[in-house]
Amino acid sequence: YRLPVTETAIRGSIGTGFKAPTIFQLFDGFSGNPSLRPEESFGWDYGVEQPFWDGQVVLGATYFRNDFTNLIDFNPATFAFFNVGAAASMGVELSAVFQWDDVTTITTTFTHLDTVDKATGLKLLRRPNDRANVGLTRRVFDDRATLNVNANIVGQRDDNDFSTFPATRVVLAPYIVLNATGTFDLTKRSQVYVRVD
Repeated sequence: YRLPVTETAIRGSIGTGFKAPTIFQLFDGFSGNPSLRPEESFGWDYGVEQPFWDGQVVLGATYFRNDFTNLIDFNPATFAFFNVGAAASMGVELSAVFQWDDVTTITTTFTHLDTVDKATGLKLLRRPNDRANVGLTRRVFDDRATLNVNANIVGQRDDNDFSTFPATRVVLAPYIVLNATGTFDLTKRSQVYVRVD
């Protein structure tokens, strides 16, 4: 719903999800588990988005939560896939879009995520607490070409170290991935592009 005058956007969603186990998770000769049940989830979010200065700057904030049943995970002690009874993830995402000029846009997002395996009280594996992205897009050559550069910053996250047996739980260090793409329209129906990650 968009409020008049201020142009504030209030939005939300609610939904359910379903994910069947893969053939590998079910029938791999070493780690497969034919008794795996499908993952199911129930999620919702709500947020607000506010433009400023005739839409040149748009700020947003969203709170979200997902509850999972029968989440499929891997047990490093038994080397087999299994279903987690119940788990949850919740957090907040902040975003900002800056229209620097007619051809340049800067976008930023930051997400803080909390997860929990409700049976053990531990965090879910490979899900970073904090994640951020900063990107710049610029159109050039009369809009025939677009340049895009972005940095994806991923924070600490728990994982298993399989160099020991049984595998031990460890915290992985943060990392950054830089991406650059460029496109050029040769004609109305053809385009060339280059991408570097």
